[in-house]
Amino acid sequence: MTSRERMLAAIRGETVDYTPCSFMLFRNLRTRCAGEAEFVEKQLAMGLDAYAHTGYLPPAYHQEARETCWRETVEGQVIYCRRIDTPKGPLTQRVAQREDWPTEADFFIYNDLVVPRALEVLVKPEEDLEKLPYLLGPFRDEDVQQLRESAAVARRLADRHQILQVGGWCSRYDPLLGNDGVMGADTMAWLSGYEEVMLLSLTDPDLIKEYMRIIHEWNMRRLEIYLDVTDADLIFRRAWYETTDFWTPAAYREIIANTPRRYPEPDKFGTRPDGTQAMIVTFLEWCRAHGVVAVGGLPTIFDDVPVPPLAAAQLKDFYAQHGAAFMVLDNFSQYPRADFYDTGYHLRQSAQIVHSRLLAEKLRPLLPH
Repeated sequence: MTSRERMLAAIRGETVDYTPCSFMLFRNLRTRCAGEAEFVEKQLAMGLDAYAHTGYLPPAYHQEARETCWRETVEGQVIYCRRIDTPKGPLTQRVAQREDWPTEADFFIYNDLVVPRALEVLVKPEEDLEKLPYLLGPFRDEDVQQLRESAAVARRLADRHQILQVGGWCSRYDPLLGNDGVMGADTMAWLSGYEEVMLLSLTDPDLIKEYMRIIHEWNMRRLEIYLDVTDADLIFRRAWYETTDFWTPAAYREIIANTPRRYPEPDKFGTRPDGTQAMIVTFLEWCRAHGVVAVGGLPTIFDDVPVPPLAAAQLKDFYAQHGAAFMVLDNFSQYPRADFYDTGYHLRQSAQIVHSRLLAEKLRPLLPH
């Protein structure tokens, strides 16, 4: 089998000559390579099933939107500010600089690093949805042409080595282009902060459905361009935060799960497999049947985000119904924003150690004697 045949067969769950190994993230190698061709060839030399990326189609503002960015210093804290004026009113954002981010050269909107640093989110869902189409505007002709040219290079590279062509999200972060790729609800994390979105998904689900609809319609235009100007075998759609780690099972089914099903040509798209309530139940019941101690717990989160005690109690009941335990720490797994590297589950090492010690004490009585 060629590498391309092997990868496509594995994705479809078909028989392969051997299990392929293809890295989603390999930045240590990528930064040592002069370009995509060298990066691919070094992976192939290691026996990996590399892929050729077709190129990137960056987001663009509507032609009637105007952006202004500036920097302020307040009581020694450097703050990067953004204002996007639209016919429906302005979108404004304030982001604290920590560990030398953001900078003038790297103040990209769609970035995990913005989440814990945001002093003011760019899109306030209850106020700004009518402004969102001006942020997610039509794609520029020059960017489509650049994608077409990149895709031609990827096509030649893929033909030479008989490897997979991949479009959409890419791990090769470029501060000038960003790292959003083809995306869905992840957009909300960067634009609005996930705490507010998660609460509104419970208190005003129709608002978040509309938010998702606007993103989806914009995303469809992006996908159609990929299909038109590239020969991608697979398109990565970002779905890091489209899981029941964040969304309740009901909100996941109603808001998230309904959206990907509307994509055309499903065999043309790759979606990262994400958890659902049914998968959790299957796993917990397997643990119960095989005598495995299963323990759940709250994810780490910022300490300025309210955690409803009722939600923790409901999770405890859910796990207990399936023979498992659920731990709730005294601090509800909450830590100051400065204890996180970027998003709400990337604790810095010092906070990780504290969290691990708290977990160990709670785990002790649950372990077999």
